[in-house]
Amino acid sequence: PSGLLRYGLTEWKDLEAAVEYAMGRGSDGVVLMGVSMGGGVIAAFLKRSDLASEVRALVLDAPMLDFSHTIDDNASRERLPVIGTPLPPGLTATAKMIVRLRWGIDWSDLDYLDDPSIFSMPILVFHGARDETVPIATSHELKRLVPETQLVRCPGAGHIECWNLDPQAYESKLITFLDNATS
Repeated sequence: PSGLLRYGLTEWKDLEAAVEYAMGRGSDGVVLMGVSMGGGVIAAFLKRSDLASEVRALVLDAPMLDFSHTIDDNASRERLPVIGTPLPPGLTATAKMIVRLRWGIDWSDLDYLDDPSIFSMPILVFHGARDETVPIATSHELKRLVPETQLVRCPGAGHIECWNLDPQAYESKLITFLDNATS
């Protein structure tokens, strides 16, 4: 309704409508795949929707599971103009406070790793080891919190580049996962 990207806080309702549509047409469950922010939308759906129990498996590629951590990670690589020193963490915290006040963003609402119980289905995660958009640390944290998660770390891959570097390996892992998760 605001016309603003809400990083999963409102977009999950679109996913809920799609799952409701599938269930209304006889589906006995869904497999969801989310890429980057799509992972956040899926996590918000799992956290907030009454239809979350219809999810049989997840495939995530560089999922945005903790937006605040991602902002901090990206800011840590930035430098101040002219003087070239690293961006002070206090400046990032101030910017996040302004965003909270101006647009009503509660950063804890965008941390989908705070409740690992929402991830109760088989999960396959692909994540590039050189991702500078969404830190691979969040996928490692998901794996730590939900040990059954299958994490495929793609050396040399940046953000959502795992398939690009080795399409055959990616597709083989995906097909094997889907065969096992849905049988």
